Amino acid sequence: MSSSTIQKRLKAGREHGLNEEYLAGALAVPLQTSDVTIEQRGEAYIAYTDETVIGQWSSRAATVADVAAATELSDRSFTWEELGPAEIARVLMSLRVFIEQCPECNGPVQVEQEVVESCCRSYDVIASACQDCDARLFEMEWNETVAAGSGSQASPV
Repeated sequence: MSSSTIQKRLKAGREHGLNEEYLAGALAVPLQTSDVTIEQRGEAYIAYTDETVIGQWSSRAATVADVAAATELSDRSFTWEELGPAEIARVLMSLRVFIEQCPECNGPVQVEQEVVESCCRSYDVIASACQDCDARLFEMEWNETVAAGSGSQASPV
């Protein structure tokens, strides 16, 4: 996929913003069977169809990236639309780790390992964020068992 194709997809995603119909199309959610609702919580966004979560994003930039990637993959893959919304969301989340420029401001994106504190524990994550606008694009819990390749999988956060 060329750089100009990527930029066109990202521009279209920014222009549509968080339009429920556009997001539903990108995630292959049939609108006739379900309405999509998008809820914002701080910087994060959550998409629901009925009572089911079909997507979660840590920032608007992550949402724009997923819509752009889903639109491109839908055009290129004959089997893309056979995936369910949850499978599509997992694929798109995994692709975000490779983003080098912020989909929102074009700033540089850096991947780092850091410690996240919650009320009950501390845990390591691998995270990518824009160095200019601080948009979080990707975060996955990380532990030494996964790093050593024990066969366990890291869990997305």
